[in-house]
Amino acid sequence: MSDNLSDVEAKLMLLGERVRMGREVLHPVTERDYKTVQDLIHQQWQKKQTLEKTEEEKKQAAKVQESDEQKKTKEKAKAQEPSQSGSKEASESKGQAQQSQSTAPAPFQGQSQGQGHSH
Repeated sequence: MSDNLSDVEAKLMLLGERVRMGREVLHPVTERDYKTVQDLIHQQWQKKQTLEKTEEEKKQAAKVQESDEQKKTKEKAKAQEPSQSGSKEASESKGQAQQSQSTAPAPFQGQSQGQGHSH
């Protein structure tokens, strides 16, 4: 049975080949047909190239916009740093002044005028 099937398949392939040859004889492909197909393929290629170029431009624009936003964020951070560091410096100097006052030697207590040692 498989021999029968392969024989049938072979006959169908030959028939298909003869039909294609007959079609070419009766309706040969003209230069005009080739030109039409070539033009269609070229138009499709141009559309694809245009789309790819547009997508690439969009990606570049997004990258530029992202880098601009990052720059603005960095600039804002830098602009805020001096005011924050200035307040930090002021609070640090206040802290140091308070610390130096607390570590300064206390005046002599109990040894004011007239309360000294008696010899």
